[in-house]
Amino acid sequence: MKHIHLKFERPDAEVNELERQMIDKAYVKTVVEGEDTTVHTPNGDVHAVFLKGAIPQGTYEMAYPFLLKAASSSVIGGFRGTAAGTGTQPSYKKDGTLSNMRRVPKDERLQGAKDGVLGYLDQNNFSPCRLTAYTRNHWEQFGGTVLPYIQAVDSLFRNHMPQRREAQLSVASTTPGYTIAGTAFSTVTVNLNFATACHRDSGDLVDGAGVITCFTSGEFTGGTLVFPKWNLGFNLSTGDVLLCNVHELHGNLPLVGEMGKYRRLSCVFYYREKLQGCSD
Repeated sequence: MKHIHLKFERPDAEVNELERQMIDKAYVKTVVEGEDTTVHTPNGDVHAVFLKGAIPQGTYEMAYPFLLKAASSSVIGGFRGTAAGTGTQPSYKKDGTLSNMRRVPKDERLQGAKDGVLGYLDQNNFSPCRLTAYTRNHWEQFGGTVLPYIQAVDSLFRNHMPQRREAQLSVASTTPGYTIAGTAFSTVTVNLNFATACHRDSGDLVDGAGVITCFTSGEFTGGTLVFPKWNLGFNLSTGDVLLCNVHELHGNLPLVGEMGKYRRLSCVFYYREKLQGCSD
């Protein structure tokens, strides 16, 4: 395991100004990509653990088709305005009347970007605590193809960030009806060809950690996951796993390639904090 001890630290006031902005290479001085690496902040805390090729080929090949189909919703017209970098704007119903929901507007940069959610979601203004529709409608396939992949990721979480994983599991175990079997996760967000603007993940358990995997194919550049506070970037390929603090501001370098000729599918595993308030 390689160890990197960061020395640079951008002031919080400057970092906060980057929210909803697209990041560029000027904010990447250290890149992690080729070998197992633990990254330490200047005060000695573990910021991230990168695991190269940690997921067995058979496991990720079995899960990939299902995960790819799950990323079926266009980011344009969705609700992730901060991650999209566009904010949201009022939307209209098919009959031309104004809707109560605000959505991500059209943006050339977001053409082809899609996402989806597997597992469980907590209550919002429109829906109760629930299993996501895609998971529910393909339950047997989920259990046979994706569940082993999620459990393999969770095992790496347990082995490489045991304290964070135990803190997350202690909460997840109180809501067994809303936790993915055999793991400390409730939910997986999948992003297809979606280079996010700088944002902080919200809704997931603060005491846990963000766990990220990626599938890449075709010819493209960019997609590096950047933490501008540290001038730090991670390049994930198929089979890699990243354990990190997703409550810090982060975003992706823009994806550059011919549309339809490449894929970058990322998966983010976490526990949704508000599930603790759901009835069993």
